[in-house]
Amino acid sequence: MAEQNNSTPTQAPAAPVLPKRRRWLRALGWTFAAAFLAIVLAVGGLLWWIGKDDSLNQTLQRVAGWLPANQTLVAKEVSGSVKNGGHIGWLQWQSPT
Repeated sequence: MAEQNNSTPTQAPAAPVLPKRRRWLRALGWTFAAAFLAIVLAVGGLLWWIGKDDSLNQTLQRVAGWLPANQTLVAKEVSGSVKNGGHIGWLQWQSPT
């Protein structure tokens, strides 16, 4: 008996290709999920930061840096947080007007 040599390999059925619309919807879903996660992390980070004990002092320093060149803001003996309140021993704001 002679063995038959099948030279054509059997091919597995090809995976179905997703329609374009379905791919776009999937990409849009992942984009919205990533954006939502970024927003949740940003809000969570902000809530954590405003609860820190030195957030009031950091906020006043940052605001002082944003003022125009002819205005100054000086704060001394600052403690506490933006979220829970704090204490400012001395605060001075100066403007030419």
